[in-house]
Amino acid sequence: MKSIKYVAPIWMLIFSYTVNAQIVVDLLTLPEPGESLEYNLVTSYNEDTHTQSGADIYWDFSTIQSDGTETEYYAPSSEGNFSEDFPDADIVIDFFGNEGYANKNTTSISIIGIAGEGFNGFDIPVSLDLDQPFIIKRAPIGYEDSYGTSTYFEISLDIDSIPGLGMIIDSSGVIPAGTTVDSIRMSWDLNRTEEADSWGTVNVRNQEMDVLRIIQEDETTIGIEMYVVSAFGGLWLDVSAFLPEGFVPGGTTETTTYKFLSMDSKESIVEIISTSDMDGNETLTGRFKASLTSDNTNVITENNFSIIPNPVLESFRIEMNSEIENATISIYNMNGQRVLTKKNVSIDSEILVGHLASGQYSLKVTSGSTVSTSKLVILK
Repeated sequence: MKSIKYVAPIWMLIFSYTVNAQIVVDLLTLPEPGESLEYNLVTSYNEDTHTQSGADIYWDFSTIQSDGTETEYYAPSSEGNFSEDFPDADIVIDFFGNEGYANKNTTSISIIGIAGEGFNGFDIPVSLDLDQPFIIKRAPIGYEDSYGTSTYFEISLDIDSIPGLGMIIDSSGVIPAGTTVDSIRMSWDLNRTEEADSWGTVNVRNQEMDVLRIIQEDETTIGIEMYVVSAFGGLWLDVSAFLPEGFVPGGTTETTTYKFLSMDSKESIVEIISTSDMDGNETLTGRFKASLTSDNTNVITENNFSIIPNPVLESFRIEMNSEIENATISIYNMNGQRVLTKKNVSIDSEILVGHLASGQYSLKVTSGSTVSTSKLVILK
């Protein structure tokens, strides 16, 4: 009976920690028709930060810089120029540089059609339904959830719609003798996977928020085919490989987006986007929630205290420039994982770290509305 008496409280503590650790992105994060999401465009940040993964991670974007803004407008579908073509749509939003018509339900927003006066830089009017709805936002999302969505659409047009294309094809020798080109088509095959692989705390311009980190993988394949006709019939022939580079968009592009989502914000707190082209060249871009500024009361200062001694062998104490009481100390390793937390710390408190491995760590001291950080070195 005694063993049962002590097992139950331990089980309850483990269960309580597991529940509290979960950060669930709420249904309220889905934008309503007529709402705008505002972002700052990223110019620089600590480029290793967004790749840290696991549970209870600390992502430090405190020095993130921006130049310019971006607005993501979820307009009522009635504001679209082609709204009559999509009577069931609720929202119209930019999609591939055109108007993407979307449905919104209680758990997601999905693109159902695309329309515009031009496409991919060509004067090609288009208004078509997607093969199947393509989900661009969903909720709720919890830790370790994963999802997938895909769609396909194509545009058929006359070869003269793309200036110079006929001449290039004639000179390439790809068209068999005795055949003629009847028409061409461009196709877009979109595939997306999403995984909530990490949770923790993000620091953006000295403001800290609990977040769920989503890895979104996008693969877009653009195909270009010609319908070749002979006396024996016709067939579609893929000509993407025979066109000069950049003449018409083609091939496969892979994009990985690291999204840091809070429980109740409609904007992502941070998004870092890694794009790889057909040659494997990577480009990093990003954006973060525009309302995050550096004038928050939760001020983070560097070296507002001393660690005595530092480097550390077994233990240390904190010497602050100002009096602290009931502070919380957190230690993070170089992967952003929190390895120690101690509450109700004062300037006389001894912090034991003998169980931690040798190496460099980040030390955070939270006292009231002030957060201070410094580097900590542990030696064995």
